[in-house]
Amino acid sequence: MTREKTKGIKHQIVTDDIGCLLAVLVHKANLHDTKTGYWVTGLAIFAYPTLKKICGDGGYHGSFIFEAYKILVCG
Repeated sequence: MTREKTKGIKHQIVTDDIGCLLAVLVHKANLHDTKTGYWVTGLAIFAYPTLKKICGDGGYHGSFIFEAYKILVCG
């Protein structure tokens, strides 16, 4: 199965440890992951307040780490 790519759009997802979808964010591609990663993190934490840990790939660094920490620890 092939999927056509739509230019100019990014999809960010949060899954649990077995791959079940917890949150989705679709946005313009001109927004960087470190700026928008905490938005989808916030959506997941709002929907699942018992969430304790967030893991991301190398694209999530800098301000994302700080913002995700504030969301997880400070609420």
